[in-house]
Amino acid sequence: RSSDLTSAPFRTLSLKGESKGLDSPEMQRMSGVITSLMAMDPSEIRHDHLAQNLGLCASTFSRQFRAATGDTFMSFLHRLRVCHACHLLASSRLSITEIGAASGFNNLSNFNRIFLRLRGCTPREYRRHSREMTAFSPTDAADFLN
Repeated sequence: RSSDLTSAPFRTLSLKGESKGLDSPEMQRMSGVITSLMAMDPSEIRHDHLAQNLGLCASTFSRQFRAATGDTFMSFLHRLRVCHACHLLASSRLSITEIGAASGFNNLSNFNRIFLRLRGCTPREYRRHSREMTAFSPTDAADFLN
């Protein structure tokens, strides 16, 4: 008797729904949603409003979004907001609290916690690091490399 699982008989136990193709209406809809989300101000994106604008309830929208992208809508939105915050941290003099609010986070502790989870550092550390990286002038950088 062989213990090799590749030769063992198998059967499909369950298929929940059908696999959606890349050209399915749901995939096309989510592709359009993601494109529009990338162009929006992240502080103005609201899950329930987005679902309502698509004529869906929030849970149906979330299910379709996850089926199309393999990720939850909130996870995607957190990454989008943190990306926006990174841009502001590196390019503006706004306070970290103002940047969190401008990126769509309701409070500073939530902003810090999600930023740390996704980037591996706090917003303050990110800002300091980005300033250190841009502190070199082209001449300084050339001297540093030689």
